[in-house]
Amino acid sequence: MNSEKNSVDIEISSYYENLDKYFKLKREYEEKYEKAKNKYIKNPKLDKEEKRRKVKMIKKKCVKCNGVGGTIFSIENGHYKAVCNAEQPCNLNVDIKRGRFRYIPEIRELISEGLSDKMADIIKLKLSLLFGLKDSEIVTQEFENEKVEYKDLQESLQHLDDIIRSIDEVNMNDVREQEVETRISKSTYLEQLNNTLKDLKQEFTSIMKEYDASNSSGGAKNKTIMQDALEMYKTAILPISKKIRETKYNVNLVEKDKETGICELVQNKYTIEQMEIILPEQEPQVVSMVL
Repeated sequence: MNSEKNSVDIEISSYYENLDKYFKLKREYEEKYEKAKNKYIKNPKLDKEEKRRKVKMIKKKCVKCNGVGGTIFSIENGHYKAVCNAEQPCNLNVDIKRGRFRYIPEIRELISEGLSDKMADIIKLKLSLLFGLKDSEIVTQEFENEKVEYKDLQESLQHLDDIIRSIDEVNMNDVREQEVETRISKSTYLEQLNNTLKDLKQEFTSIMKEYDASNSSGGAKNKTIMQDALEMYKTAILPISKKIRETKYNVNLVEKDKETGICELVQNKYTIEQMEIILPEQEPQVVSMVL
């Protein structure tokens, strides 16, 4: 079972990796064309007609063979595709089946609503039996059916909660070598890291106080003390601060607004990929990745 899960995880990982390559290639291709186009559009020495004529003369080139004609990026029947559009096309062939995904929180909400509805139906059946509103055999059969469906929904909800719980855990084998695999919650791990960071900062403060004392006494600056402090900051405090940030947020990136040029720090607890599950028999697939 674990080997099958690992195999699926590898395939999904490969899908996202190649999908990233596809969009990076597409973005670079489009940015290159925009740059060439802006060279003329933003040229104050050219009138509108000249700008239009110059832009039309831009020759797009294939991302692989550099052939004139460019690359065609498209989405066809749920497939991301890229092929050479040169007069003599090269073997560029990207075909990635998108697959169908659902957002876990949305599914969880639907299942929770389904559980509430099922519980209401079960209560109604119990009342029907209590007040003799329906034949007891019919009520009993309906009651058993509702219980089975309720249990199925509970198991589905538990499965989703297990997925979220696994995301919120840290495999300590990835942190340090251990003979037995150990998983702990991220909150526990973060508490450990923060306690370590607190101790390091206290030690750093003590070193700096020692440095200040050596200066105030009128002696020469103690370079060794300062070097020790800087070494601790560089090799211990910064790395553990980074580890805390990466553990707390799976998404840490800076986005720049193209219009305003303002940069914004984006931090999210989960990635979109972590919060998605694949619908049965709708798996994504890397059909071809010839670059």
